[in-house]
Amino acid sequence: AYIPLAYIQSSGSQYIDTEVVGKSGVSAESKMQWVSVPGDGGYLACRGANNVRFYLFYSYQGWYPAYSGGTSVGSITAGTDYHVYATLSNGTQRLVVDGNVFYDSKNMASIDTKRNIYLFNMNYDGTPNFYSSSRCYWLKMWRDAAIVRDFTPCRRLADEKNGLYDAVSGQFFTNKSTESGEFTYGSAGIMDRIAAATAFSEATDP
Repeated sequence: AYIPLAYIQSSGSQYIDTEVVGKSGVSAESKMQWVSVPGDGGYLACRGANNVRFYLFYSYQGWYPAYSGGTSVGSITAGTDYHVYATLSNGTQRLVVDGNVFYDSKNMASIDTKRNIYLFNMNYDGTPNFYSSSRCYWLKMWRDAAIVRDFTPCRRLADEKNGLYDAVSGQFFTNKSTESGEFTYGSAGIMDRIAAATAFSEATDP
C-alpha cells in the first residue's frame, strides 16, 4: 500500500534510475524545483560513451538541453517551481519552461547513449554523477509518443520508503544510492491526494 506525497526531494546524494534509455524519441514533462542551482548538475539526464549527451532537464550556466552537444539557454532561480517539457528526437529537440520555448532545434541525427536516464543527477556512462538538490512533484516520460513512465511521489507503507510510483509499470522506484539517506518529502494535502488518484494531462507539443 502507498500514500501519496506532495513531492520527493534529493539533497544532492540520492537519485532514481528511470530505466528509460536515453535515445532519440524520448520526451518528458515534470513539475519540479531546483532547491539550489547546480553549476553543473542534472535533474533528468544521461551521457553515453564518446560524450554523447542526452539532457532533458539540466543546469549549466542556465538551462542546458543537450542532444549529443548542448547549449545554455535562459536562467534558473533556486526555490522556484517550474513546469517543464522537453523532447529529444531526430528532427525535433525542444525545451519548454512554464509555457515559454527556451530551445528549439532541428538536428536530424539519431543518437543512442545506451544508458538509462537518471533523475536527480546524470548517468555518466554507467556512473551516477553531477547530482542536484532538486524536487520532483510529478514526472511523465514518453518514447515515440507512447507513455512509458507516469511517476507520482509516494511512501510505501510496508517499509516507509519514499519514492516514485509508476502507474504504467506498476513499479515503485526508490533511491538507488547505497551511500546516502532517503529522499525528504512534502506531506500531501487533499488536492495532492486527488491529483494522485487521477491521471495528469498528457504533455502537448507547444
